[in-house]
Amino acid sequence: MTTAFFLDNQYRGGVDTFLIQLINHWPEDGRLRLYCNRHHPGLETIRAMVHRPLQISTYGDSISWTLFSGKARIPLDRFYVVRAAVVVFQRIMPPILFLANLIRFSVRFRMSGAHSLLVVNGGYPASATARSASLAWRIAGKGGVNIHNFHSHASPSNGKAKRMNDFLDRLILRASTYFVTVSRSCELSLRKRDVFLNSDRIRVIPNGIADPGFPLHRPETQKLSCLMLGTYHEYKGHSFLLEAFAQIRERHATTELNMYGDGSEADRVRIEGLIDRFGLRECAFLHGFVTDPDALIRNADVLVLPSQAHESFGLTIVEAMARGVPVVATRVGGIPEVLEDGVQGFVCSPSDASAFAAAISRLLSSEELRRDLGAAGRRRYEQHFRAEQMSKAYHSLLCS
Repeated sequence: MTTAFFLDNQYRGGVDTFLIQLINHWPEDGRLRLYCNRHHPGLETIRAMVHRPLQISTYGDSISWTLFSGKARIPLDRFYVVRAAVVVFQRIMPPILFLANLIRFSVRFRMSGAHSLLVVNGGYPASATARSASLAWRIAGKGGVNIHNFHSHASPSNGKAKRMNDFLDRLILRASTYFVTVSRSCELSLRKRDVFLNSDRIRVIPNGIADPGFPLHRPETQKLSCLMLGTYHEYKGHSFLLEAFAQIRERHATTELNMYGDGSEADRVRIEGLIDRFGLRECAFLHGFVTDPDALIRNADVLVLPSQAHESFGLTIVEAMARGVPVVATRVGGIPEVLEDGVQGFVCSPSDASAFAAAISRLLSSEELRRDLGAAGRRRYEQHFRAEQMSKAYHSLLCS
């Protein structure tokens, strides 16, 4: 039996981790195939970290989306003809490319020999390419299970495009055996789109990770440290965190904050400016993306997740709990479904930097509290967030 996975992604991060864990712990020896966009920056990471046979087929866009998305680096305001052409293209090209994707993916699926398909979408509706893959599976005449999987909150369907969005939602819902997401918060966001309100095809499967081994003794260091893992996007809450950390430094003068992630140069400059603004140049450090954060998490005293919006699950929370590291996070999206306030760490309001600082300070002040909450996190990971549990749940749906 051949199972196919389809990915369209423009960023490295949590979706790649999900796919790697899913494939590595797939509970059968059948053949696995991944269709992935050729220029995905995380593709080499997937190649390197998948430890079982996986056939990877890449695809590319016949025409670049850069111009049509309005992100072109040309002074359109100076070239009126070009600007007018771009506006026209932005209107007519998306449906043309969507139809082109339907044709090419249906041909690929028909020739693939795959029996079931899992389309991995960053959000919903999000990637038009991912949605076209779900439809192409049915156009190809495939009768096996087709799951549309999304990892962020669904966007509302409203405005001038609502009628077209509802039409596409109906098509994709009919083409998909199940819609699967990672938290109840994401499920509720999808049900706010009219077509999905009363659907019985929506399922929730929490993300899971491989067991990293629980350290019996944490490394002893002179300085306490806090760790943040996340992209440089503004909604990830770097400004909120640095405001809180400025207060923490008043009580814990030697504590360090290390922030690792990926993002644009503009976002990096913005965060570096915030570090200077809060006077934290000697203790707060911004680093690049790290493929394997295991050592970083193990050496941290507290993991922080200061997200201000769009946090569907919080995979870094699970990564910390699996290693016995307590967590302080904001009450956003699916985070309260993963982290229980006062049990494995603390959950604070995303608008109260002082409360966030107080929660972190409380953990930094007590090694016993860090140890107790870390151990509780490890127990929660073992009960709910193991990669084997996640992979088995997806496998059961695909074989249903």
